[in-house]
Amino acid sequence: MGHWSQILGKGTIPFASDAGGNQYFLDLKTSPASVKMCLHDENFAVVELALSFEDFIDRLSIDPEMI
Repeated sequence: MGHWSQILGKGTIPFASDAGGNQYFLDLKTSPASVKMCLHDENFAVVELALSFEDFIDRLSIDPEMI
């Protein structure tokens, strides 16, 4: 997490990564804190996933192919 904090900068909290090593993080510079992903294999492009952590959790679903 310390490594990703240096890449993402101040005002971010990395909290998970996907199987490909891309990092999920909270962007505390927005209000409420938005959930974003940093795509390391795309020159560290940042993609917004949800406007809040609550919205992010609400969007989670079970993938039947992964059970």
